[in-house]
Amino acid sequence: MMLKKSGMPFLLLVIVLAACAGEDDSDSSGESAPDTGEEAQEQESVDEAQPEEEEQKAEEEEEEKDNEEDSGSSFDYSPPDVSAPEVSAPEVSAPEVTVPEVSAPEITVPEVGISMGEEITINVPDHLLFDFDESTLRDDALALLEEISGELEQYEAGEVKIHGHTDNQGEASYNQQLSQKRAEAVEAYFLEEETMDDFDFSTKGFGETEPVVSNDTEENRAKNRRVEIIIKPEETK
Repeated sequence: MMLKKSGMPFLLLVIVLAACAGEDDSDSSGESAPDTGEEAQEQESVDEAQPEEEEQKAEEEEEEKDNEEDSGSSFDYSPPDVSAPEVSAPEVSAPEVTVPEVSAPEITVPEVGISMGEEITINVPDHLLFDFDESTLRDDALALLEEISGELEQYEAGEVKIHGHTDNQGEASYNQQLSQKRAEAVEAYFLEEETMDDFDFSTKGFGETEPVVSNDTEENRAKNRRVEIIIKPEETK
């Protein structure tokens, strides 16, 4: 009976102690709950503030980049002064060209005129070559042409132009045809000579278009009736 009495107070004591312990646990849990809510709110504030800070940081970086671009575009660059190099051209002397000496043909007939320049012109009066109003060579004209061709042999080659001229008597068209036929008759003689193969011959009849003097007198008209043998030699022997 004493054991039961002594056991009851002990059990009550245990129950009281357990109840006290439960109240302490509830108090501690009740006090810690508000703390957990505050921490959640603080975490939410941090979470909300973090994107804003990142956005602000991104805006600041973008602004700094724009400022750098603006400062780079407005950068005043002055290129250094570069002077052209001085180049002295070497002195070039003109080549020395030796022009061959060309001697004038020696014609024994005094009426034949010879003029020298870049070209050699032999002026033969028409009456030494042709009868009046004819284009066939006279027999005594062959000796004169042979002498002229012999003088041409001193040149290796060249151009020979044979021009026929008349006075102003008669029709201009007839005079032109007559002068052309006379030039061709002289050319035909030279072409028969083997020594003339290296020369280039050409003929032209000018008629009355190129007189050397006025046709006002018979003496002057005789001077205008002529055959010109114009020689442009390439080389001399």
